[in-house]
Amino acid sequence: MSSGYAVPDVTFVAPDVQFPAVQAPSLDLVDLPSADVITDQVLDVLGTAVLGLGALSGALLAARAAMAGTRLLANAAVRAADAQCLRGEELRRARASRDLWRDAAFAVCRANARIDALRARIDRDGPAGGPGPDGRGPAPLPELPPALDPVGLRLDDVHRWLGDTDRAVRLVEAELARRTMAAAAAAMGARAGDEAAARRAARLRARRERALAGYAGADTETAAGAALPAYTTPLPDAGALGEERAMELGAELLAGLDPAVPVAECVAIQRAVGHAVELAGARPAAAARHLSEARELAFAANWRAADRRETAEWAAQQLRFLRQPLPEGIDPRPEPGPELAALERILATGEAPDPRQRAEISARVAAREAALQRAYVSQLLRRELAALATGSRPRTRQAAPGVEHIEWVPPGWGTEHWLRFALDTGSTLRVQTVHRARAAHEDTREARELDRRRCHEAGQHVARLAEAAAEAGLSLDLVFDGGQVTADTGRDHAPAADRRPDDHEPRARRHHPGEQRP
Repeated sequence: MSSGYAVPDVTFVAPDVQFPAVQAPSLDLVDLPSADVITDQVLDVLGTAVLGLGALSGALLAARAAMAGTRLLANAAVRAADAQCLRGEELRRARASRDLWRDAAFAVCRANARIDALRARIDRDGPAGGPGPDGRGPAPLPELPPALDPVGLRLDDVHRWLGDTDRAVRLVEAELARRTMAAAAAAMGARAGDEAAARRAARLRARRERALAGYAGADTETAAGAALPAYTTPLPDAGALGEERAMELGAELLAGLDPAVPVAECVAIQRAVGHAVELAGARPAAAARHLSEARELAFAANWRAADRRETAEWAAQQLRFLRQPLPEGIDPRPEPGPELAALERILATGEAPDPRQRAEISARVAAREAALQRAYVSQLLRRELAALATGSRPRTRQAAPGVEHIEWVPPGWGTEHWLRFALDTGSTLRVQTVHRARAAHEDTREARELDRRRCHEAGQHVARLAEAAAEAGLSLDLVFDGGQVTADTGRDHAPAADRRPDDHEPRARRHHPGEQRP
C-alpha cells in the first residue's frame, strides 16, 4: 500500500495540549478524549490566552526553556512583563496568544530558577549582616515566594505571579546587597577620631542605598537594571579632579555594583574609592589612579557576579526540569542520577561545571525534551485527525517500546482500509495505508482496485492533515508515495467499530515491494 514519512517539527507550542491517557498493557485501542474537541471550539471563540496551560504543553515549554540560553529567557521575561498590561478583550482576541504563553512559560522557568539559586546562595553564604532586632543575629530576610507550576493556570494568573515574584526576588537581593556593603564597611574599620573619613564613607553608602531602593522598588526588570548606574561617565583628567568630583564618581561606582558582589570584592572597591576621595584635594593624579583601579575592580566584580548568577540559575533550571516527574512511558531511560548529583553540587558550592559535566547535563535535558516532543506530536496529531474525521476518532496503541501507532479511518473509507501513523523513538513519523486481512477468495480484482483507489486517496488525506497540522504549529513535510507497494510492519488492529474479537482477528495482509499480484 502507499506509504510516507516525515520528521515532525514543532514550530510553536499550542498551549492547551494535555498529556495522553496512560496506555493499557493489553495494547487495546483508546479513544481521544472528547475534551480536545470542546477545547478547539472554545479556542475558536476566545483564543488560548484565556485558557489554562495544558500539562503536556507546559512540560514541553519547560523543556524548551531548559535548552534555551539565559539571554533568550531574560528577553522572554521582559516580553512577559510587557504583556502584563494587556487585559480584557485585547488579550482574549490576541492572535499571538501562543507567543504570550511561550514567553510566560519561559519567564516562569527563569523565575523559579532565580528563586532556587537565591535560596542556594543564602544557604551557602548565610544572611550577611549585623545583629538583628533581638541582638542575637541578622534580621530575617524578606520571604521568597514558592516556585510556580503554571499548568492549569490562566495567563492573567501567571502574569500576576511573575510580577509579584520579580519584586520579591529583587527585594531579597537588595537586602543582601545592603548587608554585604555594611559587612564590607565593618571589615575596613575606621580610624579613631577621623570624622571626615566617616562622613565620606556615609555619603558613599547613601548613594548605594538609593540605588538599591530603586532596584528593589522597580516595577519591571528593565527599570530595575536602570536603577544601578552603568559606569558610563568618563574619568576626568587629573587636573580637573577635586574631592567633590571624586566623591561623585566613587559613589557611582559603589552604587552600580551588582547586588551579588561578595564582601571581599566590596572591601577592595571601597578601599580604592576611599583613597581616591581622600587624596583628590592634595594629590589629584594619585586620586585618578585609585579611581581608575576602583573602576576596573568594579567592572570585574560585576562580570564575575553576573557569571556566577547565570551559572547558578542555569543549574537550578536544569535541576528542576530533570527532577520533574513525567508520565510513565515517555520518560527517557536511564534516570538522570549522575546529572542530578552534579547540579546539586554546583548549587551547593557555587562552582561552575566543567565542560564535560555541562555537555552530559545538556544531553540528558535534550533527551527528555525529545521524549516530551514525541508525546506532544502524537497528541496533537490525534487532535487534528479527530477534527478531520466525521464520526471516526483515531485510536492509539503501543506497537513496541517507544513506538506508538495511531490508527485512523478517513471519512468514507468504511471498515476495509485505514491509515496508520507510526511515531518511533527517533521522532520519525511514518504513514501507511493498511487494509483488513483477506482470505484468498476475498482477494478479488475489485478488492485490489479498491486498494489502489485508497492509496490514491491517502495522499489527499495526508495533505489535508499536513495543512491542518501546520496551522496548529506542527510542520509535517511528508514524503508520500501514493502508488508504491510497501510492507506492513508490526501487529495490526483494524480501527473499525465492528472489528472481530482479538482472538479471532486475522493478520493484515503484507505486500512487499516487487511482489507479483495475481
